[in-house]
Amino acid sequence: MGPIYPFPTLWDVGFFLYMDRVLAFNAKKSRVLGWAAVVSPACLSSSDASSPCLPADSVSTAARESRPTRRFHCLIAEKVDTAGRHVRQIELCPQDCAIVIERESYLRNPRWRERPGYLLDNLQALAQTDLEALAATRQATATVAMARVRNALPWWQRPLLKPLLRSANLQSNDREAARSALVAYSEPGRRTMPAIGARWVERGWLADPNDIFFLLGEEIVDALEGKLDGTGLAARVEDRRIQFDAWMTETPTDVILEDAGKVFIPEAAKESIRMEGQDCFIGVAVGSGCATGKARLLRSPEEGVRLGNGDILVVPSTDPAWTPLFLRAGGLVMETGGYLSHGAIVAREFGIPAVVNLPGILHHLQDGDVVEVDGGRGMVRRLRQ
Repeated sequence: MGPIYPFPTLWDVGFFLYMDRVLAFNAKKSRVLGWAAVVSPACLSSSDASSPCLPADSVSTAARESRPTRRFHCLIAEKVDTAGRHVRQIELCPQDCAIVIERESYLRNPRWRERPGYLLDNLQALAQTDLEALAATRQATATVAMARVRNALPWWQRPLLKPLLRSANLQSNDREAARSALVAYSEPGRRTMPAIGARWVERGWLADPNDIFFLLGEEIVDALEGKLDGTGLAARVEDRRIQFDAWMTETPTDVILEDAGKVFIPEAAKESIRMEGQDCFIGVAVGSGCATGKARLLRSPEEGVRLGNGDILVVPSTDPAWTPLFLRAGGLVMETGGYLSHGAIVAREFGIPAVVNLPGILHHLQDGDVVEVDGGRGMVRRLRQ
């Protein structure tokens, strides 16, 4: 084992700068890489109406139309009306951008272009957001965080802080852009699979076009190529639907281990929420500052219309579909998560207090309880019910 140096060498700095460029290049390259639907060449060339495959023109049309979809892009602009008053106006215009939905990596989930209700329901609340106050809060939070980190570093490491911060910002943005592009490039599958399912409904193989999402990818390909008898697909779908419905009634554990063919749940995964007294809950502090407000218990972003400005957002977990709600939330409380979970990162970006890793908090709190969120100490205190 070689010597351990207490400070970065020139080689370390050079390697860091090299990897910084490599990661930035790879992230940008991912934006221009397409995603091809999984359909065999034999099927693409088939035009026989009795074939289980889609005709070539149908597949090519689905792939062509599934480029990053033009969907409504919300522009909130402040304008002056005829009476000289400043008014906020919502403009909806189509713009090429990635597809964002709840549980976006699940191909079976409808996209916002299919069900825009959630997005449209939030436009009025988004238009009432004080963007200047939000920007000021973010800047103040960033300044305090920068000072804390700088004061904690030895003097000879402080010059590296700003370059590292710029690199972290760049790579975080590229990572999100790459993820967004990946979800957008899954659109051929989202458009093509129901089209194949509709063809199989006509042949009596499925009861509904969306039943195709209960099948495995290799089963779909085998059926398209005629290697799998399609008359048995309906039975497979029904069996898996029953299993799926049963799974949806269960509460999954955080950790499941498998050893020698036996599945068990470690004791650490069975721990309940930590409490200090009757109304104080201890979690992981992931966002600095304190906030007091009404607890709004939401289990899906579609329920976000109930979230008022300054309310405390209490949720099981978050993904990009929850992000618009952070504009109105005064604080965040999550049952799961850690320092690098989606909710924790977005809460820090918006400068709101956040506490995560509070298993069962949705059962301990009541909707409308007044709570205090201490993002610095990782405490959630119920002040009154």
